[in-house]
Amino acid sequence: MTIDYGINSHLDDSGNPKIINRRYKVDERFDGLRADLFLKQMIPRLSRNKLQKYIKLLTTRNEKTIKPHTKVFYGDELLMVMEARPEPPCPRTYTCLYEDDEIMVVDKPSGLPVHSSAKFYFNTLIRVLFENYPDKRMHLCHRLDR
Repeated sequence: MTIDYGINSHLDDSGNPKIINRRYKVDERFDGLRADLFLKQMIPRLSRNKLQKYIKLLTTRNEKTIKPHTKVFYGDELLMVMEARPEPPCPRTYTCLYEDDEIMVVDKPSGLPVHSSAKFYFNTLIRVLFENYPDKRMHLCHRLDR
């Protein structure tokens, strides 16, 4: 069996970085907050300086570019568009132990994260399952992780 380590998982079929679109909808708790402070609440792992850079370059509201100090209001939707970055290699090849119309049991390889994180977006079990089963609606019910 060949193991996929996800070295090029961030690239499209042409070899270019995939584009990641992340949408953030402003709820009533954040009405009137600055865009950088709102996104800091949504993505706490990123520094405010890094978020300000992303906002200046990549975030739009109603197809208009906004600035870090722009106020956001209830119902606004911010779209962050960025190129995918290379991820640390990890085994993306899993074993399906059981599958029927209702349930799937997989043996996740050691080192493959289940969910996305700061370093992993494409090299996760959830992403790999969605790539292999694009038409199935799946929900994780239990995991034993690293």
